[in-house]
Amino acid sequence: MVSNAIESRQSTSMNEPNNDGLQLGADDLSPKTIRLLHEARVWQSSAAAVAKTSDFTTALCFYRNAQAKIGALTVCNLHAELHINAGCVLSKLGDSVAAKGEFASALLVLQRLLGPSARADLLQLAQWNYDQTGREIHAAKARKLLHEANEHLSHRAHLSARTILHEALTYAEHGAQDPILQAQLLNQIAWTYAGEGDHTRGISILRGARRLLSKPDLTKNEGVEKLLTALQTNLKHFRTTRRQWPVWQLLEKSKLLMSQGLFEQAEAAATEAMAACRERVGADHPAMGYAMHDVAVCQTMLGEYDGAQRHFKCAKVLMSKWPQHHNALEWIL
Repeated sequence: MVSNAIESRQSTSMNEPNNDGLQLGADDLSPKTIRLLHEARVWQSSAAAVAKTSDFTTALCFYRNAQAKIGALTVCNLHAELHINAGCVLSKLGDSVAAKGEFASALLVLQRLLGPSARADLLQLAQWNYDQTGREIHAAKARKLLHEANEHLSHRAHLSARTILHEALTYAEHGAQDPILQAQLLNQIAWTYAGEGDHTRGISILRGARRLLSKPDLTKNEGVEKLLTALQTNLKHFRTTRRQWPVWQLLEKSKLLMSQGLFEQAEAAATEAMAACRERVGADHPAMGYAMHDVAVCQTMLGEYDGAQRHFKCAKVLMSKWPQHHNALEWIL
């Protein structure tokens, strides 16, 4: 969030002559110039009061009135102040691009036009706000791309989602410089690889995201803790799924072959899935029940009724141990 912590000098400007950094001699401070500076300060003070009530549209109008009052005067610190004021209000109104332009104008006034007579506090504030607004603009772009990528992920378009996420990651890393946003994007990139069966790469990416959030200079808050918990949960899920993945791939192959009427090849794939299940996740895993069921269906279609009945019975007993898979009992004979 940008800062509008400008050191107030309004009491001085309203009650005493003040050239606000005008590069003029004493004789050049005409009554008209002093009056215009005073009127600009009045508009600025009124704008600040209105902004405190969250009426930022009116505040911006008042700051523009102040800028108009001194528009024809030789450049001064007050020009920079008002650019900063307007930039902060524009940021509150959600127009970060216009806000950045105001902060850039303030820097131009202070660095190139005023030089040594520029107020150091204004220069520091303008630079900080300019940098911060730039980060916010890049973060907004990254979040927009993240939303777009999630739409692709919901349709299992993993490659296109990953391409978009990598573009967003560039904004988050080099523009926004936001490690939390980077970690969120890396989490989604990991899911694009998991969706393609590359859980090993997904695990590596999740570890990288976790390292970003574990840096000692990162402020820990509830959001960071929740994201760390989510990353840890995903790591556990990916490791488990990596062990199971070959089994489910064989089961998908078995079902595809069955849909094509190739029951001998389908039985072989389902039998291989049973062996992989025993080796990788254990004989009591629900995947074993699905594999047994596929073997039984193939044996039925091939006329091997005794073997089919045996596998159907074993599948039903095994699936009854898993409450979350009880719906499978409805289609196991």
